[in-house]
Amino acid sequence: MQDLKYCGFSCAEAREAGFSREIRICNYSCAEARAAGFSVGEVRSAGFSCSEVRHGGYPVAEVRQGGFSCQEALEAGYLEGLAEAGYSCSEARALGCSCVEVRVAGFERGLKLAGRVRDSNRLAMSRPRPH
Repeated sequence: MQDLKYCGFSCAEAREAGFSREIRICNYSCAEARAAGFSVGEVRSAGFSCSEVRHGGYPVAEVRQGGFSCQEALEAGYLEGLAEAGYSCSEARALGCSCVEVRVAGFERGLKLAGRVRDSNRLAMSRPRPH
């Protein structure tokens, strides 16, 4: 099975032949899997990490749909678009995102619910950010 790629079969051909969970051990990259039409859920099942998924070019919305947690997405380097992808402001806040990061992530609303309070025209954290 590991020889599929080395024998000249493309990742798309491997997919057509029914290989999905095996794509990683067949030495296909996450980018090759994406180009072949594999979903994030499929590459996750094949053993690719969220970081590999990000480097493979998958958008954060697909990462959420594929079952990766907010923590996994943040650790992989996703930030922009977390709100649109369906992650919550509270999740991002609980994971230590700063006010700036929460805004970049797309959470214009919900800062108060996430543990921040309005203080003299600036946002102040109601509890210190973990180090």
